[in-house]
Amino acid sequence: MRRLNRRTFIRQTLAAGAAALMGHGFGNAFAAGLSSQMPAPRDRDLVAVSGEDYFAATLTAVGQLGGIQAFVPRGARVGLLVNSPFKNFGASVNPDITLAVIQLCRQAGCSEIRYLKEPHDGYWQRSQRFAHFEDSLRELNYLGDDHRRVAITGGRVLESVEVVEGLEDCDVFINVAITKHHKGVLYTGLLKNMMGLCPFSTNSYFHWGTLKLGWYADLAHLTQCIADLNLVRRPDLCVVDATAFITANGPWGPGPIKKHGSVLAGQDPVALDAYGCTLLGLRPEDVLMIPKAAAHGLGRMDPGGRQLKTMTL
Repeated sequence: MRRLNRRTFIRQTLAAGAAALMGHGFGNAFAAGLSSQMPAPRDRDLVAVSGEDYFAATLTAVGQLGGIQAFVPRGARVGLLVNSPFKNFGASVNPDITLAVIQLCRQAGCSEIRYLKEPHDGYWQRSQRFAHFEDSLRELNYLGDDHRRVAITGGRVLESVEVVEGLEDCDVFINVAITKHHKGVLYTGLLKNMMGLCPFSTNSYFHWGTLKLGWYADLAHLTQCIADLNLVRRPDLCVVDATAFITANGPWGPGPIKKHGSVLAGQDPVALDAYGCTLLGLRPEDVLMIPKAAAHGLGRMDPGGRQLKTMTL
């Protein structure tokens, strides 16, 4: 699916792009993210940053993974998938987190940001930073209306699937999800968020399956479809909103809110989901899409395979 030649070329410009970025001052949190002292990101590294300023927490979390330059080379086309279609509080990613990711990508020198699933009306206005970012938000390329069928290699249920057109030639793919309850599969996180790439007809097939007994009647089929869908493309960077989220009546809400106050980041969607579901009192093995995605080699769900770094601002 990806234009590997272009991605390889862009990756080769990473050192020069990062060096150029270091010459600008973007505030303490962002400067920390660009620090040459930061380690290179590793799949086993997870970061959880707590604090009242979720924008700053996001900048710091990405910084602790090596800085945005480790993920977004200058000139890259970025595909941004954000769980932001639900109006109820705690059901969509806090817009300050999304704005922080957008700022990081812009400051890394990306050529384009493709917003792969449109947010609900009024989403951006929920942030007190909206006025500051209003001009930048007009430059987002909103996709989601057109889809194309792509092949899946190694899927157990799916041989192909329809996903949003424009994903295939993104140089960088960033998945921004929220930790929250889900009525069917128990937990919404990064793996489940990938369904945002698909049209309603595809997601309906995931839910109904072959038995067609009810929306959540065949969870074995639904969770395997989710795991197979994640084979389409693994994110280059994952960010998870674990600040304030619904603990019941998901995925849309409204529901009771748990405030954890943290932003998670890493490259392993399985590990992040395995950790995130514990914030709702769930065991990773009981959220069936997590072990199924691990079986596909998409990440590790065992605690011994994860290195979690926690920080408080």
